[in-house]
Amino acid sequence: MKKLFGLFALAICSMGLISSCSKDDGNKVTLTIESQLGELANYISVTDKEVTVTLSDEKETKDGKEIELKVLAGSIAVNIDKAVASDYRIDLSAEILDENHNNIADLPVFIIVGKYDYDNGDLDNCYAAGNTRAQMKEKGKAETWKDEDQNKWDDICSKGKYIVLKPSNDDAKYAEYKAGEIKEDSSDTSESDVASGDFDEWLSSYEEFCNDYIDLINKASEGDMDALSEYPEMLKNAQELAEKMQKAQDDATPEQWQRFLEIQKKLMDAVK
Repeated sequence: MKKLFGLFALAICSMGLISSCSKDDGNKVTLTIESQLGELANYISVTDKEVTVTLSDEKETKDGKEIELKVLAGSIAVNIDKAVASDYRIDLSAEILDENHNNIADLPVFIIVGKYDYDNGDLDNCYAAGNTRAQMKEKGKAETWKDEDQNKWDDICSKGKYIVLKPSNDDAKYAEYKAGEIKEDSSDTSESDVASGDFDEWLSSYEEFCNDYIDLINKASEGDMDALSEYPEMLKNAQELAEKMQKAQDDATPEQWQRFLEIQKKLMDAVK
């Protein structure tokens, strides 16, 4: 894994940038929020004045082996003042500044979870009006934490003051999203379909699919040519899962979306 403080542009490597500036608690830091949302400010506002970012130790088991992790997390209250659609997912980049507004470090993006409306043209990332949260959580192996990471952290602890939030995609387009424009799916569904709002069930199916796909990748990498014959079926399963997600995602909570991102990251790590 690349060094956490060596490549701030990579979200997976930036999880260790901020843990804590508190002399009493070395696992969290509270920063004053400054929002620079540009055109996006016509649609959303950040309601929190401060954000606390935490660095914690966790363990997970992969392939029967226990792995120690460093986990960086934060959550910011936002209000979608007017329903909005965009051609990109709405993520907020986060830059840490000192009291003189000099850059100290960059954080992984804070994600605002919306839903897809493929009938809304290019602006298919859609967000309903109301209160929600922008969530950030990144994991990395604890063994990759180096002295330079700790030195950078110490610098943040002694100088970090502000966190500046901006849209992560400078070229994103925004427009007011008209509620009710989503066309209802009139097709029949079988009993095996995931019911609307049952995102936990869908997540379990998705995780099982990812585990099967990782096994397939491992078999192919070991020279098992039969693995190629399984690919069409895997592709069919992936398409079915995508369709079921459309039925289940509307009522998903931030915690459920976080589980989805963790499963997705596990898959991406396996294909590297």
